[in-house]
Amino acid sequence: MTIWVAQKLLENGYQPAILSRGYRANTRKSIEIVSDRSGVLIEPEFSGDEPGMIARRLRGVPVIVGKDRHEAGVLAVEKLGVDYLILDDGYQRLDVKRDLNILLIDHSHDFENDRIFPAGTLREPLKEAGRANLICFTRAIEDNLDPPVKNYSNAPIIKSQTVIKVLTDLELKKTKNVKDLKGLRVCAFCGIAQPEKFKKLLEFYGAEVVSFLSFPDHHYFKPGDIKNIEEKARSCEAEIILTTEKDSVKLLRLSFSIPLFVAILDLNWLEGEDILNRLLSNESIP
Repeated sequence: MTIWVAQKLLENGYQPAILSRGYRANTRKSIEIVSDRSGVLIEPEFSGDEPGMIARRLRGVPVIVGKDRHEAGVLAVEKLGVDYLILDDGYQRLDVKRDLNILLIDHSHDFENDRIFPAGTLREPLKEAGRANLICFTRAIEDNLDPPVKNYSNAPIIKSQTVIKVLTDLELKKTKNVKDLKGLRVCAFCGIAQPEKFKKLLEFYGAEVVSFLSFPDHHYFKPGDIKNIEEKARSCEAEIILTTEKDSVKLLRLSFSIPLFVAILDLNWLEGEDILNRLLSNESIP
């Protein structure tokens, strides 16, 4: 969603920057400029994997990491000359005033017995949906009941699905059509929060996932990990190895002897895209 919003703002003539916390970034600096309009400036090790991924995908859009989003935003405006700030994963940052508050809710999640972290997976009570200007149900499923946020919010609700846009190599040069996944024997691996959803997405496109390895979220891969992945791929007679875009930025210095491809994701809008477009248009933004 962060990438989609940034691309839409660029289309509308804005110069956005993205502010992220930079989770698990290996840096002692309070603020790191991950990328500016000239390109990526630091390695994912120092930016965190998600900001590193966003910086690689959005050439020309500055990405800044720092725990203090206000300080990072001031730097973006004063030093990089941007006119729009996107807080990636910033719904809970109540210390930063925003003009548009978009709440993302996983439509495939079961809310019936869920509780606030650490007892459950919710970051906040559902009543905090009342702060949203717009609510987006991600991974929308037609037959699923909608999460019970209408009891707490009158904000418009839009729905999206995650789709694979294309498969590419690590250098983003060679591509493979997503239709080629059908019937393909795949060894897949990832280090994300909900790895089973990546596996299900590949199977949705018809891939035969003959081996699947999951690592802890934000895992930094070592040569031993790659050796293990390739051994699994060979033993299962996989034709290619597949991973996520978030994981791919941590693999750039590692070598593979089996073809490795990266699943580049995008959003498919089921309903309400026009609402979001209108909110991001020149007429709606102060």
